[in-house]
Amino acid sequence: MNLEQLSKSELIVLIRQMLQVQPNLEALLEAALPGGDRGRTTIDPESYRRQIVSAFQRAGDDRNAARQVVADIDMAMDTGDEFMDMSDHANACIVYQAVLQGLLEHYDMMLDNQDYLWDVIHQCVDGLADCLAAGDGDVAVRERALQALFEMYRFHMDIGQFGLAEVAEDFILELATGEEKNAIAGRVRAAMLAATGKYDDYQRQEYGRFLLDLETDDWTTTPSWRSAARAAA
Repeated sequence: MNLEQLSKSELIVLIRQMLQVQPNLEALLEAALPGGDRGRTTIDPESYRRQIVSAFQRAGDDRNAARQVVADIDMAMDTGDEFMDMSDHANACIVYQAVLQGLLEHYDMMLDNQDYLWDVIHQCVDGLADCLAAGDGDVAVRERALQALFEMYRFHMDIGQFGLAEVAEDFILELATGEEKNAIAGRVRAAMLAATGKYDDYQRQEYGRFLLDLETDDWTTTPSWRSAARAAA
């Protein structure tokens, strides 16, 4: 079937039939796609968050659930990558942040023994860092990217998975301006005071180290593992 030859009414009928067979496609239809004639309008992050919620709801709770979630989320990640390829850093950042927030909100719903969800979280962090590096002239992009990176950092501190927290930390230290670091430092102080639970002592130590790095002009004098790896390369 050549879709280009179908009329608008025929396409609508076809889409409705597809939705009857695959209701999950509705979330995809709500999301704005790169290209087309819409211009550089800002997309709605809620449409992508709904995709994440829908993916978790459909996945069930068997041992393959995490892999199924990632298979569904890949469509959203591909959209973010396409925005990035078009140098539409604002919309790419919105997609990566929406996917990341959705994953963090539902992370404890299923086992992820094969690190399927972890890998996508890592991709989101890398994507946000790329947006932060490339969109340095857009204050809104930078604020969104830094907010998402810090939220990811704090989430993994709270659950005791410090490796990926350090990745986000290093991106912030490397790419944030002095003024932005001051703002992040305020969030770190608040998080340090609020640290409670199983990992609270270690959290406070790590928050303190991060705070010191944020307030040190040359933070590379006390590099974390990622910075050390870059220096040794």
